[in-house]
Amino acid sequence: MICLSHSSYRIKLMFYLTLLLLCYGNVSASDSTSFLNNIRLSVLGHYGFVTPHNSSITYSLESNIGGIEIDMTTDTYGRTAWDKSYRYPRFGIGYLYTTLGNDEVFGHANSLFLFSDIAFIKNRSPFTVGYRLSLGIAYLNKTFDIEDNPLNLAIGSGINVHVDGKITLRYSLNYRNEIAGALGFVHFSNGKMSTPNRGINTFVVSLGYNYNLKPARYPIKTDTERPELKKNNVEIVLSYGAKADDQLSDKLYAISSLVTDYKRRIGLKYSAGLGLDFFYDEALGPNKVDDEGGEYTKADLYQIGLHGGFFASYSKLTVVINIGKYIHANYYKYTSFYSRIGIRYEVYRNVLFNITIKAHYAIADYLEWGIGYRF
Repeated sequence: MICLSHSSYRIKLMFYLTLLLLCYGNVSASDSTSFLNNIRLSVLGHYGFVTPHNSSITYSLESNIGGIEIDMTTDTYGRTAWDKSYRYPRFGIGYLYTTLGNDEVFGHANSLFLFSDIAFIKNRSPFTVGYRLSLGIAYLNKTFDIEDNPLNLAIGSGINVHVDGKITLRYSLNYRNEIAGALGFVHFSNGKMSTPNRGINTFVVSLGYNYNLKPARYPIKTDTERPELKKNNVEIVLSYGAKADDQLSDKLYAISSLVTDYKRRIGLKYSAGLGLDFFYDEALGPNKVDDEGGEYTKADLYQIGLHGGFFASYSKLTVVINIGKYIHANYYKYTSFYSRIGIRYEVYRNVLFNITIKAHYAIADYLEWGIGYRF
């Protein structure tokens, strides 16, 4: 059986738990929310299908998927300017059980995640339409094994990242009861901390019920003072990590990156800018030899890129989206373009904690986790 060592699994589990607790801290410890305000319990049924992005996944699918989700949410009410700017979103924690289209090959997933549900328009209508973003950890009980499960070319480890994006609909029957629905995608991947890692993407329709356990104690505040924020800033982030690159081997290759971002704020919520990337990837050398023959040098392990960036902030938490192009690389395994998505969190006075996924097209390359500073 091909697998990572027990110590590697413990490291990955600690990393994902750190991610979950960090996000939880931003929700529960922030001045913007209180779990004594509008606690709701939700139960939703899921029905949908796996959306195959590779023929190996298509071949193994046998059925549609079904699942159940249980959530607990709380409302924001205007204690910070971000509440008002994001139209008083809901924050929550959820659990999801879902099948994955083939019980023998892909098994099922159990996820624990945090999410924000943000209305497109905030009004007094009983109908609310919005969007939900979720991030957490998932355990998939079936993974690739060269002897026992060789058809599962989608997932190589039990512990994975859970990411989803949905359009949400709510209809308020009264101050305690709501009918809830959603439409969107759920993604499972391990960020290439083991292979194979094509990931599993699902499209789901959800229908359920929300019950308000504790109605609001606070009125909505609309006169919150906006914080004074710098119009321009520079962020430097140094990240490290490791990745697997061969499904027939459990070898991990060291990676690192140095990112410099110039950001210009566009209002309270958003920023845009440009950045310079320096990458080091020990897997590039062996890949170059496999593709081109000969030998590789230390210089083949380095790449330099330029990227454009978009940033969405809520208090100390920032969602990062980059699209870039290599301006120096001796070898391209996939393409000369790359992308990055993830979060940065201000842990203390301009000191940033960074978790991002670097990818080529829809193929995750590796997780970058590190520390940075904002000037």
